[in-house]
Amino acid sequence: MSRKPEYEQPPSKPKPEKDPPIEYSCDDGHLNQVEETCAGLIEASLTGIYIDQDGRIVFANRKFADIFGYPRNELIGMKSWALVHPDDRTLTNDRRHKRLRGEPVPSEYEARGVTRNGDVIWIKRRNCRIHYRGRPAVLGNVVDVTERKRMERDLKQSAESLRFLSSQLLTAQERERKRISIELHDELGQAMTVLKLQLRAVERKLPDAQAPLKEDCEKILHYADTIIENVRRLSHDLSPPILEDLGLSAALYYLVDDSTRYYEIGTDSNMDDIDGLFSHEAEITIYRIFQEILTNVGKHANATRLALRVKKESGQVAFHLEDNGCGFDVAAVQKRDPRKGLGLAAMDERVRMLNGDLTIEARPGSGTRTTFVIPTTKG
Repeated sequence: MSRKPEYEQPPSKPKPEKDPPIEYSCDDGHLNQVEETCAGLIEASLTGIYIDQDGRIVFANRKFADIFGYPRNELIGMKSWALVHPDDRTLTNDRRHKRLRGEPVPSEYEARGVTRNGDVIWIKRRNCRIHYRGRPAVLGNVVDVTERKRMERDLKQSAESLRFLSSQLLTAQERERKRISIELHDELGQAMTVLKLQLRAVERKLPDAQAPLKEDCEKILHYADTIIENVRRLSHDLSPPILEDLGLSAALYYLVDDSTRYYEIGTDSNMDDIDGLFSHEAEITIYRIFQEILTNVGKHANATRLALRVKKESGQVAFHLEDNGCGFDVAAVQKRDPRKGLGLAAMDERVRMLNGDLTIEARPGSGTRTTFVIPTTKG
């Protein structure tokens, strides 16, 4: 029986490595063209490009030289730290060493630089580790952001000035409220009380035959009582004496009870005792924030229930007020008409005055939840 000839299996080819490195080959002429093109792109770059090796500048393009005000020939060989502000040299040097060691370090950051004539500028740096002429080096890309920094500083100063002005206006407003409150209580309140007593005396002197006139006097006296009560309420709202007499906790309880009773809203209150945790000025500001919230709930929310929570936490107090009203779109209200969002802006500014944070969560048809957290200033 004949046997079939045996054939050796061809040796299996090794599987190619995943994503093998791409190799390019070109003649010397083409290579020179590539180098010339790269050099042209680097020179035309709108950002400064340099190479730092062994702590010295070994390459710099024209833009880099322009940013620091040096001729390029002076930059080559210069120690790179000479271009960095003394206060930022530790930062840049530490990151350069970490980058060269391959340790994780931000590829982009900002630091101050020093120009040839000594001017301080702000530089945005974007660096990476490379091999240059066979040894590790840092390739840097820099942009002068001095003008942007100046604008940011001016905007910050402007915002701080506006905040200070707003604070002064609110303080002046508080003083004026107190003055008007005293005027209402002492002048108008007393005048109305005297008028009521005089009307009562006139009524008593009227004979029984003047019954219709006596009835008119009773109506006027009733109306006078209403005016006196309104003056009392207005005087209290302008400058609440209960804050000084009974403290912040009692004042807030009274304010919530009085407001919700006036607007016929049920309440669910749970408050920690927060007396003695804030300065008197801060207590007045917190009281005003509550006033604004309760006014908004009463006038706009159409709510039937209001939940109040005041919780002491470590070094701060959290205030939570939530209603079951119609809700609203916060951003839309402020965008549609800033004047309608003035109350929200005043609340936010008052919270900022106390170094706190304000959050308003609201959606149309889903009620409103207002939370503000204030750091304590006492205790």
